Formats: sequence, C-alpha cells, structure tokens
Amino acid sequence: MSIMGVLFNPNGRIRANQFWQGLIILIAVGLVISIVQFYGPPALSIVAMLVGIASIYMYVCVFGKRLHDSGKTAWISLLFLLAYFAIYTIGTMIVFPMIEGYSELQAEMAAELENGFDLEVIAAYSERTAELVFLPNMILTPVVGLLTGFFCARLWSDPYPNKYGDPVGGYVADEDEDDFLT
Repeated sequence: MSIMGVLFNPNGRIRANQFWQGLIILIAVGLVISIVQFYGPPALSIVAMLVGIASIYMYVCVFGKRLHDSGKTAWISLLFLLAYFAIYTIGTMIVFPMIEGYSELQAEMAAELENGFDLEVIAAYSERTAELVFLPNMILTPVVGLLTGFFCARLWSDPYPNKYGDPVGGYVADEDEDDFLT
C-alpha cells in the first residue's frame, strides 16, 4: 500500500513497518504545524490549525489499519487517541512546572484575573506562556506519539485473512498443507 493509502484510506491492513512510516510522517506534520502556528502569520496559523484537525482522520486511518491487521475494529483507534491526550496532559502537568518562570507567570496571570475577566490580559499571558512551553512541547509531542505508537505497533498480526482483508505479511497455510499436517 502506498503512503497515501496508509494515511488517507481507512480500509485494509498494514504491516508494522508501514504503521511506523505513517506515524513518523504524522508526527513530523504535527511538529511543522506547531512551528507554523507559533512563528507563522495569523492567516497561515488558521490553515495550520485546519490541517491539524484533518490530521486526526489520518491518525485514525493509520492506527485503524494496524488494528485491522490484528483482527480488531478501527474504533479502538479512538482509545489510542484518548490515551495520547491523557499521556500528553500528564506530561505537561509534570514538565511545564519545571520550566523556569512558568509557575510565576501562571500565578501572576491568576492574580490579574482576580479583578475580572479581561480578554487582553488572557491573550498577553497566553502568548508569554506559549513562548515558555514551545521547546518542551516540541519534545513532548513526538515522545508521546512514539510511546502511543509503540503499543499499537506491538499488536499481534493475524497471519490469515480476516474480515478486514488478506494478510499483508507473514505466512498463510494452503488448504493442502493442512491435510498434510493431519
């Protein structure tokens, strides 16, 4: 299957190496999107955000086909997506407070907002926070993606045809061979 088929076609099965290729491309796309949103002009940031939302479909396709290879439904890919967000959130709760100035900035913002909700104050603090967490986020995002992908790639591949298609690798016994073994 071509890489376009791996990324955009939710049907069929893929081998673990095709899964890794698709996942690495998706992680690279995610990093580029992050860079464009942080450094790019506002109009390009909106396009990057839309591409990011569309990449969720590609994640479901890649994870879904790998799940198909093990005889499981692609709906389970939503659990992997949920696990990604849960691990990422826990990672940010651990890593971000370790960043010099992050906790002080959050406390300063909370004190400012005690006087009332001010969109300008929130925008200013959001921009400063984004500057502080940009590099740790660029490290945390691929690490969590690779960790989540590791568990999906480790799934057992069904060596026989299943309801999702013929096997994409491995061994399939012929009917005559089964008679020979009995």
